[in-house]
Amino acid sequence: MNNREIIEHEAIKNVIKMGIINNSCLTAVQKQQALDNIDKAAKQADWFVELLRRCGYIV
Repeated sequence: MNNREIIEHEAIKNVIKMGIINNSCLTAVQKQQALDNIDKAAKQADWFVELLRRCGYIV
């Protein structure tokens, strides 16, 4: 990924995290689990996009 894509992905991830943090319906444990899941999902998505690039499906 280039720098612009990295910045965009981090911004999107941070917006989602802020939504979770500001959700008053979730407990502290639920919030932490959700934040952890966001990080895990982002890593998996980045890995998958990189795989598609290396295979030539994405330019």
